[in-house]
Amino acid sequence: MHRRRVGLPALALALALGLSFGVRAQAPSTVLQVCFDADVKSVHRFQDPQGRWRGAAMDLTKLALHRAGIQADWHPLPWARCLRAVGQSGPATDRAGGMDLLMFASRNPERDQSMWVSSPLHADAGGVWYSRRQHPEAPPLASRADLKRFKLCGLNGGNFQWLSAWDVAGVDFKPFSPQSALLMVERGHCDLFLFAQEPVLGAARLGLLQLPPSLAFQPYPDAVQVTQHLMLSRRSPQAQAWMQRIDAALAALQRSGEADRLYRSYGLPGTGLTPGPVPPSEGRR
Repeated sequence: MHRRRVGLPALALALALGLSFGVRAQAPSTVLQVCFDADVKSVHRFQDPQGRWRGAAMDLTKLALHRAGIQADWHPLPWARCLRAVGQSGPATDRAGGMDLLMFASRNPERDQSMWVSSPLHADAGGVWYSRRQHPEAPPLASRADLKRFKLCGLNGGNFQWLSAWDVAGVDFKPFSPQSALLMVERGHCDLFLFAQEPVLGAARLGLLQLPPSLAFQPYPDAVQVTQHLMLSRRSPQAQAWMQRIDAALAALQRSGEADRLYRSYGLPGTGLTPGPVPPSEGRR
């Protein structure tokens, strides 16, 4: 039996193309690797009694990816690890955990620089939680600078870069969950818990946390809302194409009212966003 010889030029071409001799070309994955905070349960992400991950933002993200024609694998991770796995530079195969998309987070300059940021999923009223036992009258906040007059606590790993602009420091970041921070306020360990309103109220309605009756919420005096976004690694090979499709799907869901109806099914008033066209992703960087 005679074996056919392969000349050097043909061998080099085959190796370059990965077509023969047991070598395959490595194509970029077409499945989006999505991570989310597994530690903080809220109306936006929680496990039901059957162990399925659900929630308003979770369902909206899944629907947007489906409408965009994007397959996804979902990974519940500790928050810091998820943020690091998406925000670090380098290909997904080299980054810790190899994640492509983070669900979900608020914006800051560092995150805008390291990740592509989607159009908003929803907007929450930012503000503080306080105890009426300690403060029968709402804390007097003429501006965010007045926060420095109080003992503050905030969620560990949260987005608090804005505090430095108001010369606010000394925040206790020991709490790893809204429940523990709310209990710290009730017990007088801190005066104010820096956190949005709807995630707490929604989680309480679902029985995911116990809201002490003595606690109340006060919006920040500037009434600026906190928008939450999907964040995509800039080093993912298909990042820009994915983000364009995700933004288009989110815009359509907001315009049609489907996003608001989905959020209302979880007892929320809606997404808190005004339906309308969303500018291209690159225009917001």
